[in-house]
Amino acid sequence: MKLSHSVPLLILLAILDPVVSLILGSLALLGVLITLLWWLAGVPHFPFALMLSMSLGLGVTLFPYYALFRLLAR
Repeated sequence: MKLSHSVPLLILLAILDPVVSLILGSLALLGVLITLLWWLAGVPHFPFALMLSMSLGLGVTLFPYYALFRLLAR
């Protein structure tokens, strides 16, 4: 990728970094806490594994975002 094409994308990712981190991190933490709360409450037919994997998946989504950020920053 040429330098001239990667700079605007890098600037956009840098501007969106706090928002993306806050939203994905908050949703991941909230999802895990709610999943554990419902599991401990003993809600019948609660899809524990599905909810936990979706919540952790939101946190894992940050890894490709930061990998792209580091790739463009070179």
